[in-house]
Amino acid sequence: MLTPPCEHTHTILIAKDEQGEHLECLDCGEIFDVAERGPASPGFNETLSDA
Repeated sequence: MLTPPCEHTHTILIAKDEQGEHLECLDCGEIFDVAERGPASPGFNETLSDA
């Protein structure tokens, strides 16, 4: 059975430079550039301030 792809709803900013911002998904561990993710969804939150 296929597992649905991670939606990366729990992320943390791990690096920021002149080339962009890099996030790590706290659920699956994937590291990606913010630009690769596309537009943020209305409930999207990149911080852990609500944790």
